[in-house]
Amino acid sequence: MAAAAGPFVATAFLYAAACWRGEAALRHEVQQIEHRGEPLRFADLAPSSDDPALARGKSISALLDDVPVGEWSFIEATKDTLSAEQHAQLIETVDKNLRRCRAIAEMASEGKCRFSYDFATTVPGATLLPQVQKISDVAIVLFFAAERSLAASNYPEALGDIDRLFIIAELLRSEPFYVSQLVRVRLAGQGLDALQSLVGLADLEPEQAGRLDRTLASMEQAFRLRTTVLAERSAEMTTLENLGQPEMGDYLASVESISSMSPIIPFAKTKNRWWGSWVYRPRRWFAQAILLRTESHISEIIDEPGPAASAEVETTSRDFHSRNDIPAEDMLVNPESPRKKSLLHRQRLVSARLALAAVRYRKKHGALPKSLDELDSSRAGLLSGKPLLYEKTSEGFAIYDELPEQGRFEVKFSNQRNER
Repeated sequence: MAAAAGPFVATAFLYAAACWRGEAALRHEVQQIEHRGEPLRFADLAPSSDDPALARGKSISALLDDVPVGEWSFIEATKDTLSAEQHAQLIETVDKNLRRCRAIAEMASEGKCRFSYDFATTVPGATLLPQVQKISDVAIVLFFAAERSLAASNYPEALGDIDRLFIIAELLRSEPFYVSQLVRVRLAGQGLDALQSLVGLADLEPEQAGRLDRTLASMEQAFRLRTTVLAERSAEMTTLENLGQPEMGDYLASVESISSMSPIIPFAKTKNRWWGSWVYRPRRWFAQAILLRTESHISEIIDEPGPAASAEVETTSRDFHSRNDIPAEDMLVNPESPRKKSLLHRQRLVSARLALAAVRYRKKHGALPKSLDELDSSRAGLLSGKPLLYEKTSEGFAIYDELPEQGRFEVKFSNQRNER
């Protein structure tokens, strides 16, 4: 009898030891996070109910509810590809919604904004972001309004809508999701596209150029992904803690219906029950500990510029994904792509500030500077770590980091002066 019980006793001992080790590893990471005062679970991201940013977000959401989402989806293409009928529809759409969109930007300019989400949910992955789509639609209207003003040589009005585009983009500054931050990049990029045209067409007054420079500097200094990584870590922690729950199985099954790319997805409900079982518990605890440790490290380096930081982010991500710690392995968002987009955005903001300085130099001296050194600029490219490139063209100039499309801001003067 004793001999027959031996394997069961050994198995129980090994299971208990695995539980002890897994729980200890997880407890260590949790204590480190709590010691740093960082959010651990999705619920920790919720703003206080009396936060003015949350109240402002509710007011803006009410205005956004009046924005007819998708009404102008046909103008996602560039205006050069629109038919005459579509162009007329574009003008009508902009005219009908411009006042409302400008009012939203005016309210957004009053301070920080936070939108309301169910941070108490046990299924963070099911969180919807309706305001983000609506903000994108507002930006489309403001962008084409600015383009129309530029075509009509109404530069003050174009500048006003460019300012509003930047304000709308920064509405998402406090949003804790990767998606929101990447939309923020795209909307600010629309503002920079319009600004490129404006700088080439109009002689900005010193006050206007100075205000734009301060805006761009503030946007660059504020764009960091560290808090987004910490929020992503919190969502992943809550997800792992709730594996095995029926609602998590329903969510994974809903993802299964639209995607077959993830190793998590096939047989989602069965896997959810297995991952939430007591048998899987030690491995789940280890997976949580490894995920917390990895995301914490990524949060420390994701905003660092230069190729060395790029290599470290890539190595950290690759090492994590090679562990085969399903489900944690597939729940970590690959940080390389968001990091690159973040640095490209920040670089373009820096390039735009240098372009404004070059235009001011041109106005004062009658010619563009021969090099960026004449602008007292010694900044290195955020991606390459090398000196920024300053390229004069037959129409104007461009500033970028190593590769022609890397953080590029290009000015084409309307008089097409060749100032080589």
